[in-house]
Amino acid sequence: MGNGRGESRIVWHFYLTAMTTLVAKRVSGNLWKLNVLAALRSAVFFVPVLVPFLTEVGLSFKEIMLVEGAFSLTMVLMEIPSGYFADIYGRKRSVVLGSIFFLISMLIFCFADSFIWFFVAEIFGGLGISFRSGANEALLYDSLIEMGEEQTYKKRQGELFFYERMSGVFGFLFGGVLAMAFLRLPVYVSLLPGSAAVFLTLFLQEPSRHEMAFETWGHFKRILSESFFENAKLRWFILYAAFPSGISLAVFWLYQSYMELVGLPIFLFGVMLSVMNLFGGFSAKFAHKLDKWFSLRGILILLPVGFLVSWLPFVIFQSIWLLPMMFLSSAVWGLSNPIFSDYVQKSVSSDRRATMMSVLSLFGRALFVASGPFLGWFADLYDVQVAILMAVGFLVLTSLASFVMLRRVGVV
Repeated sequence: MGNGRGESRIVWHFYLTAMTTLVAKRVSGNLWKLNVLAALRSAVFFVPVLVPFLTEVGLSFKEIMLVEGAFSLTMVLMEIPSGYFADIYGRKRSVVLGSIFFLISMLIFCFADSFIWFFVAEIFGGLGISFRSGANEALLYDSLIEMGEEQTYKKRQGELFFYERMSGVFGFLFGGVLAMAFLRLPVYVSLLPGSAAVFLTLFLQEPSRHEMAFETWGHFKRILSESFFENAKLRWFILYAAFPSGISLAVFWLYQSYMELVGLPIFLFGVMLSVMNLFGGFSAKFAHKLDKWFSLRGILILLPVGFLVSWLPFVIFQSIWLLPMMFLSSAVWGLSNPIFSDYVQKSVSSDRRATMMSVLSLFGRALFVASGPFLGWFADLYDVQVAILMAVGFLVLTSLASFVMLRRVGVV
């Protein structure tokens, strides 16, 4: 009998080991697929010529800002619901749905010729990014858990961001070349990677730990209550991360006004944005190495200081030779993405990971929606340098206040 129990234990141990290995191999394929998807999603060739394109088809600048506002507002409204959808129905379903929505957006762009159609296209675009946001990072993290490699998340997330930025470099450069033929051509060509992304998402593997159903409204309230409202450390960390993220996105659009101010030729705009993508991509790829040199406290001080150092010269001087400072701000942004994501991922359980990643994205995007028009108003009323100065002041105040709260709750 003793031998029988011993043999049973051996067989059972072998079975569990075999099943664990099979699951790990099943989800390991997600890693390269997610890398390819990151590249395909960023190959949107019409972004660097979007304003000239919309102007050519008859939209005023006010209408252009309204359709872009529809995009941002859709993301703000859908960030948390889409992340919750991923936690309830699966990360794969959310990523697939997001890719389909984004493809629909590009299809509408192909034939749209009026404000209302572009408005609708931007709403679908916002839905597409919202349903991918959070779910994509959670899918990566849970795949790594089942592979026993969750400690490599920062490195893997940095690689995703790297492939995204590299694809963006190609898209910005090639999009400008395509537009020389006619301005809608980059839109048509963008359908190719968009369609390929939808196809590839169908072959993603849902980690087995999420092949389950949850109660709906009660579960959602519990996520927000336990993971955000009652978790002071996570709440203040998300708020701290949102400020540089949202403000830097607003400053990114101010850069184009500064480039005009110092007389940079328009055909070099795409080149500058491409180089920014290179810096952002490479810094994200190696963000995980910061742990060797800095504590979490040091990293959280370094990131906003990096933004301030890169922005202040634009406030003080007007010179085309200052434009490389844009590359520094992009590098800091690239570092922040995997670092902020890693902390949030480690702070919540699996069934609420996508929702909380969407909360992180929500606060950053909401801050952009709130600060963008305010900074734009200052740029119109005074000039772009005053607008950047306001961004600097806002970042200093918010970072100091939230950092004090992080110390108070014991994060740093």
